[in-house]
Amino acid sequence: MNTLSKIFGLIIFILIISGTYLVVTDYFSPKWAVNEETFVAAGDTKFFTFDLKPEENLEIEYKANSLLEIRLVDQPNYELRQKEGFYKYEELPSLSTDGKILWEPSHAGKWYLILYNRTDRYADISLNVRIINS
Repeated sequence: MNTLSKIFGLIIFILIISGTYLVVTDYFSPKWAVNEETFVAAGDTKFFTFDLKPEENLEIEYKANSLLEIRLVDQPNYELRQKEGFYKYEELPSLSTDGKILWEPSHAGKWYLILYNRTDRYADISLNVRIINS
């Protein structure tokens, strides 16, 4: 073999190894669903949507400067909410300072994380939500 074909073979080998590494690490790493710093205005609401498969849970890490209510609502109840009707939801501990919540949904499907700011001032929040397998 000449030198050019050896170099080409080495480049192909490196690309295959690095591609395999990226696929394997992406598969086994936790999937960030939300990773942002944001704010919720006084009296306002912020929504985040998740498609959860069976055996998937949400790990919610937060740090807030004001009291926020946090609810998780599934798709059928979210549609009821949109029609201004009564709806069922899962209320989690209020976000007041910082913490971590591990939430196990009652079923798979589309879920909405809703942050309510019922105070008279805006709330800064650093929110990290991961989808993890149980």
